Amino acid sequence: MWQTFLRYGMKRLEINPLTPIHALFTAPPIDKETKEAIEAIWETGKKRWGDSLFNGKLFSVLSIEQERITGYFAEYKWFYAVKEDPSLQEKLNIVPLSISGITVKGRSVLIGKRSFSVTESPGMYECPPSGGIDMRAFKEGLIDVERQFLIELDEEIGVAKGRVKRQGLVYDDLRNAYEYTALIEIDEAPLVSNTEYDSLFWLPFEDIGFFTTAEHPRFVPLSLLLLDELG
Repeated sequence: MWQTFLRYGMKRLEINPLTPIHALFTAPPIDKETKEAIEAIWETGKKRWGDSLFNGKLFSVLSIEQERITGYFAEYKWFYAVKEDPSLQEKLNIVPLSISGITVKGRSVLIGKRSFSVTESPGMYECPPSGGIDMRAFKEGLIDVERQFLIELDEEIGVAKGRVKRQGLVYDDLRNAYEYTALIEIDEAPLVSNTEYDSLFWLPFEDIGFFTTAEHPRFVPLSLLLLDELG
C-alpha cells in the first residue's frame, strides 16, 4: 500500500482517493488517571496560549483499508496532550487525519506564512488550506472531504468555491499522522486577513524551486512534498 518518499519523512498511500471515510461519533473510553493528565496539560496550555487554544473535535484514524477508512472524533485536547506528553499515546492511540491542499490560480500557487500566535508550526511557510477534519464535514456517518477543503479555503483566504481534485493520503512518519491532500483550482483570490497567517501571497510556478530552496528550513515538510508533486 505504501509508496515511499525518501525526503521529508513521508509516504503516500497507494489508495483510491475516493475511498470513503467512515466516522464513529463516540471516542473510545479512557481511564480516570489519563483524563486527569489530559486536563492538567490542557490547563497549562490555556495559560500559555489563551483563547487561541480551543477544544473542538478532530478526527483520529482507527484503520485504513482499500475499501474504507475508519476513525472517530476525539476532543482536540487529546491531540494537544499527546503532543505535549508523548507517553500518553500508549493510552490514547491518537492518529490524526487532517487535510492539506495546494491552491492554484492560473500558473501561480498560494503560499502562507503561519502566525507566531498559532500552536501548530508557528512562523512556518505552508500551502493553504490546511486543518483538521471536524464535525462540519460529518454527514450520515461519512466524512465529506471536499466540503472540509472548501470550509478551510473560505476561512483562510475568503474563497468559498473551488475545484477540489482529491489526491489521497500521505503518512507523516515523524508525527504519526495522516494528511488527506488535494489540488484546488480557483478563479478568484481576495486573500482576506485572518489570525492563522501573517501573510498570504501568490508564487509563480517558475519561482517555486528558488523560493523553496531559499526558505527550506522554514517550510512545513508536507507543503514541500506537495510543491514537489506539483512539478
